[in-house]
Amino acid sequence: MLSQNLNLTNDQREKLRPIVTEEGDQMHTVRIDERMTPDQKRDKLIEIRQAFAPKIAAELTPEQQEKWKKMQEGMPGKKTEPAKEPATPATPPK
Repeated sequence: MLSQNLNLTNDQREKLRPIVTEEGDQMHTVRIDERMTPDQKRDKLIEIRQAFAPKIAAELTPEQQEKWKKMQEGMPGKKTEPAKEPATPATPPK
Protein backbone atom coordinates (compact mmCIF):
# COMPACT_ATOMS: atom_id res chain seq x y z
CA MET A 1 0.00 0.00 0.00
CA LEU A 2 2.78 2.44 0.91
CA SER A 3 4.62 1.61 -2.27
CA GLN A 4 1.71 2.49 -4.54
CA ASN A 5 0.29 5.45 -2.64
CA LEU A 6 3.64 7.10 -2.06
CA ASN A 7 5.32 6.22 -5.34
CA LEU A 8 8.31 4.68 -3.58
CA THR A 9 11.57 4.08 -5.40
CA ASN A 10 13.05 0.58 -5.46
CA ASP A 11 15.66 1.70 -2.94
CA GLN A 12 12.97 3.03 -0.58
CA ARG A 13 10.99 -0.20 -0.91
CA GLU A 14 14.03 -2.26 0.05
CA LYS A 15 14.78 -0.08 3.07
CA LEU A 16 11.16 0.04 4.26
CA ARG A 17 10.33 -3.64 3.76
CA PRO A 18 11.98 -4.90 7.01
CA ILE A 19 10.62 -1.93 8.99
CA VAL A 20 7.04 -2.47 7.82
CA THR A 21 7.35 -6.24 8.24
CA GLU A 22 8.52 -5.87 11.83
CA GLU A 23 5.70 -3.43 12.57
CA GLY A 24 3.17 -5.84 11.08
CA ASP A 25 4.56 -8.75 13.08
CA GLN A 26 4.31 -6.80 16.34
CA MET A 27 0.77 -5.67 15.53
CA HIS A 28 -0.26 -9.23 14.68
CA THR A 29 1.10 -10.47 18.01
CA VAL A 30 -0.99 -7.88 19.85
CA ARG A 31 -4.13 -8.68 17.86
CA ILE A 32 -3.99 -12.40 18.68
CA ASP A 33 -3.12 -11.91 22.37
CA GLU A 34 -6.19 -13.19 24.20
CA ARG A 35 -4.98 -11.89 27.57
CA MET A 36 -5.33 -8.24 26.55
CA THR A 37 -8.58 -6.32 26.67
CA PRO A 38 -9.74 -4.52 23.50
CA ASP A 39 -8.72 -1.20 25.05
CA GLN A 40 -5.26 -2.52 25.89
CA LYS A 41 -4.89 -3.85 22.35
CA ARG A 42 -5.93 -0.52 20.84
CA ASP A 43 -3.49 1.38 23.04
CA LYS A 44 -0.65 -1.02 22.24
CA LEU A 45 -1.34 -0.84 18.49
CA ILE A 46 -1.23 2.95 18.64
CA GLU A 47 2.02 2.73 20.60
CA ILE A 48 3.53 0.44 17.93
CA ARG A 49 2.46 2.78 15.12
CA GLN A 50 3.99 5.74 16.93
CA ALA A 51 7.24 3.84 17.50
CA PHE A 52 7.60 2.94 13.83
CA ALA A 53 6.44 6.26 12.36
CA PRO A 54 9.84 8.01 12.64
CA LYS A 55 11.63 4.99 11.14
CA ILE A 56 9.31 5.04 8.13
CA ALA A 57 9.35 8.83 7.77
CA ALA A 58 13.16 8.83 7.73
CA GLU A 59 13.12 6.97 4.40
CA LEU A 60 10.59 9.28 2.71
CA THR A 61 10.98 12.52 0.80
CA PRO A 62 9.22 15.59 2.26
CA GLU A 63 6.42 15.23 -0.32
CA GLN A 64 5.97 11.56 0.53
CA GLN A 65 5.95 12.40 4.24
CA GLU A 66 3.02 14.79 3.69
CA LYS A 67 1.06 12.14 1.77
CA TRP A 68 1.88 9.53 4.42
CA LYS A 69 0.74 11.84 7.23
CA LYS A 70 -2.62 12.26 5.47
CA MET A 71 -2.90 8.49 5.03
CA GLN A 72 -2.28 7.96 8.75
CA GLU A 73 -5.03 10.39 9.71
CA GLY A 74 -7.53 8.11 8.03
CA MET A 75 -6.33 4.93 9.80
CA PRO A 76 -8.80 3.18 12.10
CA GLY A 77 -7.81 3.32 15.74
CA LYS A 78 -6.02 6.59 15.33
CA LYS A 79 -6.69 8.83 18.32
CA THR A 80 -8.34 12.03 17.18
CA GLU A 81 -9.97 14.86 19.02
CA PRO A 82 -13.70 14.37 19.48
CA ALA A 83 -15.92 16.57 17.38
CA LYS A 84 -16.88 19.69 19.24
CA GLU A 85 -20.62 19.93 18.93
CA PRO A 86 -22.71 22.49 20.72
CA ALA A 87 -24.30 21.04 23.83
CA THR A 88 -28.03 20.59 23.46
CA PRO A 89 -30.17 20.40 26.55
CA ALA A 90 -31.64 16.96 27.16
CA THR A 91 -35.39 16.85 26.95
CA PRO A 92 -37.01 15.29 29.98
CA PRO A 93 -38.94 12.02 29.36
CA LYS A 94 -42.72 12.37 29.15
